Amino acid sequence: MKGQVRWGVLATLLASTIAGCGGGSPQTGAGTAGHGGAGAGASGRGGHGAAAGAAGSQAGSSGGGPTDAGGDDAAGSDAGDGGAPDVPPGAPGTWAPVRRTAVWPPADSSAVLVHDSARNVLLLLGAGYQPEDPLDTWEFDLATSTWTNRLPSPAPARAAWPRNRAAFAAAYDSQRGRTLIFGGTNFYYYDDLWEWDGSSGAWTTLTPTPRPASWPVFRYGVAGAYDSDRGKFVVFAGQGRSATTPDYVLYNELWEWDAGTSTWTNRTPDPLPASWPGAREGHSMIYDADRKRAVVFGGDASTSPSLRPARLAELWEWDGAAGSWRDRTPLNLSAAVWPPARMSAAAAYIPARSSLLVADGYDAYGPMRDVWEWSVGTGAWTNRTPSPTSTDAWPSERSGSGCVFVPALNRVFLYGGTGSSGNGIGKLDDFWTWQPPDPGP
Repeated sequence: MKGQVRWGVLATLLASTIAGCGGGSPQTGAGTAGHGGAGAGASGRGGHGAAAGAAGSQAGSSGGGPTDAGGDDAAGSDAGDGGAPDVPPGAPGTWAPVRRTAVWPPADSSAVLVHDSARNVLLLLGAGYQPEDPLDTWEFDLATSTWTNRLPSPAPARAAWPRNRAAFAAAYDSQRGRTLIFGGTNFYYYDDLWEWDGSSGAWTTLTPTPRPASWPVFRYGVAGAYDSDRGKFVVFAGQGRSATTPDYVLYNELWEWDAGTSTWTNRTPDPLPASWPGAREGHSMIYDADRKRAVVFGGDASTSPSLRPARLAELWEWDGAAGSWRDRTPLNLSAAVWPPARMSAAAAYIPARSSLLVADGYDAYGPMRDVWEWSVGTGAWTNRTPSPTSTDAWPSERSGSGCVFVPALNRVFLYGGTGSSGNGIGKLDDFWTWQPPDPGP
């Protein structure tokens, strides 16, 4: 049944991959703007503080990993599919690669993964090479563990489908069953707003021409989350070109889109209060429905993150009802057990554990390979990266991955991103799940 979670098919795919897991090579490709640029993966990048040192020493360790989800050799046959199909595979606190099937999305350096809970699917949105091409739009059916390319052929007209882009804000509107995207870049800079209706397979632009006065300017490296309690699509910060000069500008504005009134509201006060996060791009943002807060982690505070990196390790919470931010970052960051600064990290909220998961990302040296979990209740981070890190059963170092948590399966899903290899920077097309460990943070 479409709306029913079935572990059988997915478990078989996962278990068979683990049994025959082999190393793969990522497809090479250029990095996407706003996602860190080129650079080899560093080895031995650790966490802050003595308590994080041992676990963090391997957080950025090289060693490849199954960048092709087990490779074509492991995925080419269904023979020997072991494991109990009705039992979720993998041990708590570990990653399990999803075995490749005949129909598979392309490698993606800047993937976005959204959980359409009403239809029991994961929506994968990605950036292709050509800016005039339509946006890659794929769905993974959680009941059948199959991918479907939702982009019709012939390609739809520009007015009916968003263009390829990276580093855009996206969130699932659970009240209306729609996915919203805003901004991004692919040689061009975008300020358009679109919504995806998976039931009809149609994109609809919500962008008027001309733009009203209350509309966020074009930007990329922007992050978004859906405030399900207030019915708002919340977007924060990003980088773009100034409307009056040829310079690049970093923003720290917070905007909210109300689908009921089809209006944007700029929630950024003037002057800014003392407790307001600085301008940034490439940060991660999720919504904590239990506490009614949007949570932002990391990013970069430079207009040239590749050449002059200024990575951030800050953690902020946005209270939309009060219109205020709270800084959860300790004053003495070097003495705390805290994730290293990064941009373009994968992030997901785990409601049953009241925790934020942060994985991978791009520090000042290259892609990373670690997992951290932040407890909302205690404000403490736990490094979930094992030592040593398995090269076969742990995703290779990467940034810009699509990431989402599916409560009914108690799994975090991770797709693609930009990784390091012997050939430099490459797009990835592997697909992983992570089971939270017991006990919680």
